[in-house]
Order: sequence, then structure tokens, then C-alpha cells
Amino acid sequence: MMSFEKIKELIQLVNQSEMMYVDIKTDDMHITLSKREQADLVHAPLSHNQTQTDSKQEISVVTNDETIPTQAISQGNIIESPLVGVAYLSPAPDLSPFKQVGDTVAVGDVLCIVEAMKIMNEIKSDVAGVVTEIMVDNQQIVEFGQPLFRIL
Repeated sequence: MMSFEKIKELIQLVNQSEMMYVDIKTDDMHITLSKREQADLVHAPLSHNQTQTDSKQEISVVTNDETIPTQAISQGNIIESPLVGVAYLSPAPDLSPFKQVGDTVAVGDVLCIVEAMKIMNEIKSDVAGVVTEIMVDNQQIVEFGQPLFRIL
């Protein structure tokens, strides 16, 4: 069995390399690591309450007839993946997503599920606010520390 430290080293090596996908299988474990190809991918993990202020996105979000300015969006709270796995935005394939852009979120609300090693881990909000950005797609492989949601 690979130790947690070895897994962290493996994640760092993949992040620093040009490899986009790694799949490792042994008798007692299976690890899959994948990187998204996007210019705005955040490489350094942010704490749950840390804000990202260098984003230059040209968007605004309309919720309940209110427009949230772009500057406010770039300063929202980032909810990150606490582990490597597959993100599911809805509780089942035939059900509505947990949250969508514009939805109000309370502390403790389930935002998505990250499946790791056949275990479904609920990702809950640690802040209250409005979902301004969903930063992953349904059934996308996510990395430890990867931004999942922006909440304002």
C-alpha cells in the first residue's frame, strides 16, 4: 500500500510535469490522476475561505433580477476538493444538481459529491452566500485542492 506522503509526492510530480493523465494499478490500490487543459486552472490550493483576486473574467451573474459585478465574482469564497476523485454535481444521474449558479447556499449545504475509492464524500459549504461559479463539470476527475465552487 502506498503511503499518504508518497501519494502527495506523486500528485506534485504530475502537477509539475507535462503529463495530463496517470493511471497506476497495483494488487491493493488503483490511483488515477488527471489534469484539465485550461488557461485559468489554479495550481496552488487555496484555503476554504481564501479569496482569489487576480481573476480577470469578463462575466456577470444575474440572480433574482440583481446583477453581481465581475469584480465581486473574482473575490468570492472558493470551495475546494478535499481529495482526489470524481465530482458529481447531482445526487443521481436522473436528478437535479445539488446547486446551480445563482442558487443561495447556507453553511452546511451539500454542493456536490466527490467519489474516491468507491466512497461518496459530500462536499458541504463552509460559507453562506450565492453560487457565482461552478468550476468543474459533472463526472470530472478532480484533484486535491482543486477549486469546485465560487460563493459570494
